[in-house]
Amino acid sequence: MIENSSQKPMNKLSSLPKGQKAQLEDIGPDAVLAQRLMAAGIMPGQEVDLQHKMPMGGPVLCRFPSGKLGIRHHDAQKLRVKRNPPTPHAP
Repeated sequence: MIENSSQKPMNKLSSLPKGQKAQLEDIGPDAVLAQRLMAAGIMPGQEVDLQHKMPMGGPVLCRFPSGKLGIRHHDAQKLRVKRNPPTPHAP
């Protein structure tokens, strides 16, 4: 499979490394999860910053525009994100 280099690869939120920022692209087919996230003000298109990952499949702590939220690992696996490109550091 050849991937278009102009497109950013889609990842699971659970696969992001600590400190990685990304755009939330898709919540997935789980209606209950979608309802919970939307009730917390989280919707596709928003930036997410993965701030902490608990070991052994524990929850992840993410910062969204509406605030911080802990998300269970199995729910974070359902959320699709596109990684933001690294920002250049000022000299």
